Amino acid sequence: MFNGQEILPAVNSMKDFESVMKKEENYFVVLDVHLSMLATMKEFSLKANKKMLLHADLVQGLKTDRYAAEYICQVVRPAGVISTRANMLKTAKKNGC
Repeated sequence: MFNGQEILPAVNSMKDFESVMKKEENYFVVLDVHLSMLATMKEFSLKANKKMLLHADLVQGLKTDRYAAEYICQVVRPAGVISTRANMLKTAKKNGC
């Protein structure tokens, strides 16, 4: 699923994000991030040829409802969504995340 990558680096801050961009792993998980930083993180991860997995429950400034899932999938477009909320996961799957 992750092209043989056994460890998924976690990003809790911009310092972590900068560190992950320099590592060889292609996939990483964004855990604690403010909504305003998602677009920038996505842009830099694309340039570095990295794939972002987003823990939707931990995005500050975003509710965990259907509209949030649609926003994440249509605007941020991560490689995958992680959540403890069934409605978030159903909507993400429906929107191709």
